Amino acid sequence: MNSYPKVILTTGNNKGRKCAAEVLNRVIPYDENARVEEEVRNVISVYSKLDPLTLYGLLRSAPPSSAFKIFPLMTTTGADAKEAIKEGIITLENKKIQKFYVECYKRGGEINCRELEIGIGMGMRGKGTVNYTDPDSVLFINVMRNFIGLSVLKKGQEKLSASTLKLNI
Repeated sequence: MNSYPKVILTTGNNKGRKCAAEVLNRVIPYDENARVEEEVRNVISVYSKLDPLTLYGLLRSAPPSSAFKIFPLMTTTGADAKEAIKEGIITLENKKIQKFYVECYKRGGEINCRELEIGIGMGMRGKGTVNYTDPDSVLFINVMRNFIGLSVLKKGQEKLSASTLKLNI
């Protein structure tokens, strides 16, 4: 199994254990070797053989009651700022994103989020535009203790709530 997680979820205060159990209940039928860890307080990492977008779809279709946000990790790197900046630029170029912005969450580790945001913005100069009001996509960076995870989602797509279960009636 991969040494890096495929999905990161954020939870409410002291709800990590409950959320981990709900996530495992949802994922185990599709991957019996899946495991869940609370890497940092209120942040759950899901390790699985399933690809990140499949896990994202599974968890988004029936979200854990105590989860707030979900990030499918399209790319993961070691805890190295230069490598993360390079991977962020490559990810945005491969997806051919014209308008974007970078949002970084520091959940451990010694890396400065501002450095990552500015580095990727400068690296994309001439290839895309930083746009906070109407972006095509947002590059989310989760800085953990021993790795950095990158996700590309539409604005607001990372949020989980009961409203994601609205029925089309």
